[in-house]
Amino acid sequence: MTSVALFLLAFVGSLQLSNAAEGPRQVELKQGTIPFFDIQIAYKLYDVVNPGPAEEARLNPTAIFLHGAKYASDYWLQLGTLKIVAEAGVRAMAIDLPGFGATPALPYSDNNMRAELLKTVIEAAWPRVNSSVYLISPSMSGRYSIPFLDRHGVMITSFVAVAPIGVRDWGGPWEDTHRKVCALAVYGSKDPLAKDADRLLRLFQYAWKVVIPGAGHRSYEDKPEVFHKLSSRLTQGCRMVMVAKMVLVTFLRKCRRTRDSGHNVEGESGIELVKTLRAAEAATAR
Repeated sequence: MTSVALFLLAFVGSLQLSNAAEGPRQVELKQGTIPFFDIQIAYKLYDVVNPGPAEEARLNPTAIFLHGAKYASDYWLQLGTLKIVAEAGVRAMAIDLPGFGATPALPYSDNNMRAELLKTVIEAAWPRVNSSVYLISPSMSGRYSIPFLDRHGVMITSFVAVAPIGVRDWGGPWEDTHRKVCALAVYGSKDPLAKDADRLLRLFQYAWKVVIPGAGHRSYEDKPEVFHKLSSRLTQGCRMVMVAKMVLVTFLRKCRRTRDSGHNVEGESGIELVKTLRAAEAATAR
């Protein structure tokens, strides 16, 4: 789950500040299961009550959080991520992958099965057809997200790769996914998988990366004092949050669904996003 600290800061800070003038949305926590073959996939979902014009314009976006091998959906709930993201106007769901948390293990599992599992989750999470869906995939969950991207990738709008496994041997997404889905690669500089970030840039037409200096594969465990410092800054609304705000707001602005043409990538040069990513890296290095 590499670089979770920076990503959460960027994701939560940007969404929170982008709606600061309107205040936090009213949200409600829902828990349940999604049937998949012989098992039930447990999930936690912070839903937005009475979505406003901003959410309507983005077709009720939904962020779906996967998890690494040491965690489950409770991680995102306890961290407060799901609620804060929802209060910013984005429905936030975290699932327990098979064999973790409250989801039983599958009797057998292969790439097709794992791809179909995520397809089932996304179909269940959609408030309606053609919603914008952001898939956040750290570490071990690459065993699910990469086969899904190969087979059903055009279902999502953006892929946030937080050092997922499997990138090194991946030939790239099939069909139109490579040009219709935006990718953001987030890695720590000390992560043995850090070189995968450049491979992701080559596999997607619209892709950017953040490499966090001094961070390993699990930056929030490697440097908890940095993570906590950034978290406290988030609540104080300081300069670091402003940097984070620009990063993901720019990223999501460029990659969304539209009513008339399906996926749409804004025709900007990308220079603004590159600059804000570099600024975020520099801020975390201090």
